[in-house]
Amino acid sequence: MCWFLSETVLGKREIELDIKEIEQEKRAMDPDIRVRQPEKRVMELDNRERELEKRTMELDRRAMELDRRLMDLHVELTRRATEMDIRQREMEKRAERRQTELDERLMDQHVRYKLYIRDREAMELDGREIDLKKREMKPDIGEIHMERKEMELYIKERELDFRERDLDRRESEMERRSKVKIQIWPHSSVTGSMRGTLVIIFQALLWPVVSASAMFTVSLEKSVYEAELHGDVRLVCLFSKVKSLSDLAVMWSRVEPKPDVNLYWLERGKEIHNYTNTAFIKRAHLIHEQLNQNRAVLHLKKLRVKDSGTYRCIVKEGDDGDYKQVTLNVTAPYTLIKKTVIKKGQDEVELSCESQGFPSAQVIWSDGQNANLTDMSNSTTQSTDEDLIHIISKLTVKRDLVNNYTCSFLMKGEIQQTATFRLPALLNVNENVMQTCDINSEETAEKPPSLRNMLIQQYLHLCTNTEINSRLASYALLSKEGQSLNISSILPDKKEIILLLGEPDSGKTSLAQILSSCWAESTTTDPFNIHRLHLVFQVDCSRAKGDFFQVIKSSVSYEKPLDMSELREALLGTTDCLLILDGYLEGNKELDETLEWFLTERQTCRVLVTSHPGKCPALEKSVRTVLHLTQKPEEPGS
Repeated sequence: MCWFLSETVLGKREIELDIKEIEQEKRAMDPDIRVRQPEKRVMELDNRERELEKRTMELDRRAMELDRRLMDLHVELTRRATEMDIRQREMEKRAERRQTELDERLMDQHVRYKLYIRDREAMELDGREIDLKKREMKPDIGEIHMERKEMELYIKERELDFRERDLDRRESEMERRSKVKIQIWPHSSVTGSMRGTLVIIFQALLWPVVSASAMFTVSLEKSVYEAELHGDVRLVCLFSKVKSLSDLAVMWSRVEPKPDVNLYWLERGKEIHNYTNTAFIKRAHLIHEQLNQNRAVLHLKKLRVKDSGTYRCIVKEGDDGDYKQVTLNVTAPYTLIKKTVIKKGQDEVELSCESQGFPSAQVIWSDGQNANLTDMSNSTTQSTDEDLIHIISKLTVKRDLVNNYTCSFLMKGEIQQTATFRLPALLNVNENVMQTCDINSEETAEKPPSLRNMLIQQYLHLCTNTEINSRLASYALLSKEGQSLNISSILPDKKEIILLLGEPDSGKTSLAQILSSCWAESTTTDPFNIHRLHLVFQVDCSRAKGDFFQVIKSSVSYEKPLDMSELREALLGTTDCLLILDGYLEGNKELDETLEWFLTERQTCRVLVTSHPGKCPALEKSVRTVLHLTQKPEEPGS
């Protein structure tokens, strides 16, 4: 086997040698091959040399780029190292500053802690002092409470004394009358005895009068007071003359309905509010000026329905005193009726009347023939947030009947409000519109004119355009410092008061009429731009009687009853209106006090007051804007 393999290898070697010999013979036979072979090798070498040069250039370029990158890296590293050094220095500075701040804070906290400890100790000391003062004051409060109880006991004892004295007086009168009868019979014919009898009769009649006049008494100006919701009232008690007001004590309280409520307490010239009910702290006060006239007058403001009741007035001088009780009834006029018509099926409609007021009212229904339909109606009531009585009365009728239906709200037998439904005319108008028809007021023929319309009609023809122009040209308006002003400056801004002073015949009343006329008439002559105001009231104060709202009400001409709630809301609320008080003079206490209250409580109303110089000293001191009106001198030759 081995021999065979070696023989095979030798055979292959011989074949390879034969092939090489054949190739050499071919080369020898072809001389071009020998020549071309070296040239090819030279070209290959040239190509390799060029490639090496390219590679060398590429390597040089890369080396230069690496050098540039190394240079950039070196610059960047240098910059970063510099920044790191700067940051390190800043961090060191911050650390030092932070350490300083921490040290300062620690010191500050230490100081604050010391101050806190000191303040806490001071507060503890103050608290101890307050506790001591309270402990010292407790006997005073206890004394006041004891004085109040003594006053109540005194009143009861006084009532018993009055009864005992009345009984004693009656017994003494009976005894003296019996003695007089005994003496008259045997001596009726003797003149001297008759004189003695007359003296005895005179003494018997005079004794109770003299004894009664020697006592301190309290009486009433009137026993029942009527007032409206949100209005004011003054409850008056009259008392005997006193030697000194410093010994006087006055206490007002409401005793009905229960429980008792204290309103005001004056003790020896000092007001005591410890027992005053919170509902009356800002609404009840005593008019001290009236005490000099032996009148204890309690002024109640912003009345509520709950204020109705019985009030007791106690007046005491030293150890002597008396009391009386008055009744206050607070009412609220019923509002305009809201009418509603609701269809109920095909044949019937429901008529509804809705209003609110106080006290409770009776709703009467009637038709066009004055037949009473009240039994067919259904009324419901509920209380509002202001304790008013909200009434809704409904009546169901046939819709095809031609008739008028009237609902009337009666209070104490008097009609407060009324409304009329006209069927089927009202239904025909709304037949195809909706199932419910709300009507807030009467039809045009029955609707009372609004306050604005009444005032417009009242001031409509006061002045013509020609009169306005000629009068305005004759006026000279001056400031308090004597500076000349434009006539349009007479109109106050919102919630501003302007006092206009002028001598008689200076034109103050004419100017007030011009303002009212410019507002009422749609004329081009309106230098004041007064058209934008909703309401203007011009009031003649020369003959003013009553309080502020009574004076305003008397200045408005109206045929039907004026809604005072609308008037109060317009003057005290946010309505942009102007009030002109023409010819106002201080001195009417009731008007002065109620006007002062109005000027404080109003929200938006502008006020222009005209008067003579020196007639309104209080207003001149309190009002910022005081103007003077004069007549311009006539030009020569005019």
